[in-house]
Amino acid sequence: MVSTSQIQRFLIFLNNLSEEDIQKLENGDVSIRFEIIENHKRTKNSHTQQLIFNHSLDYGAVINEMLTLTNRPEGEKYLQEKFVSKEEYIGLAKKLDLPFSKKDSVEKLKDKIIEATIGYRIRSQAINEGVNNLEKKNSDN
Repeated sequence: MVSTSQIQRFLIFLNNLSEEDIQKLENGDVSIRFEIIENHKRTKNSHTQQLIFNHSLDYGAVINEMLTLTNRPEGEKYLQEKFVSKEEYIGLAKKLDLPFSKKDSVEKLKDKIIEATIGYRIRSQAINEGVNNLEKKNSDN
C-alpha cells in the first residue's frame, strides 16, 4: 500500500518540474519511470547518499520565493509544500550558509531557515517603524 508520505513526495517532485520538463512530458518526449532503489548505501569510505525525487530541486528559487514572503506562517507553509525530507532542509540550510547540527530536527531547521529569510526582515521593519515613530513624536514636540 502506498503511504501518504510517498504520495506527498511524488507530488512535490511533480511540482518541482521545470516548464521545459512539463512540456517534454506533455509532448511524449520523456516519461517518468519508477524504480526501487536503495536510499542509503554505506561503504567503508563513502558518505550516506540520498537523492530521490528531488533532482530538479532548485534551492536558489526556493530562497528567492522565501525572500518575497511577508510572514512566518507563509514561509512555513511554503517550505512544507516544497520539502519532505530532513536532507532537503539541510540542503537549503547549507545553501543559506546557516549553522546547524545533524541532530537538529526538521522543525528546528525550518525555524532557522524562516528566521534567515523572513524573520530578520520583520524584526528590522519593526525596529525601523519604532525609530520613525519616535523621531516623529520628538519632532512634534
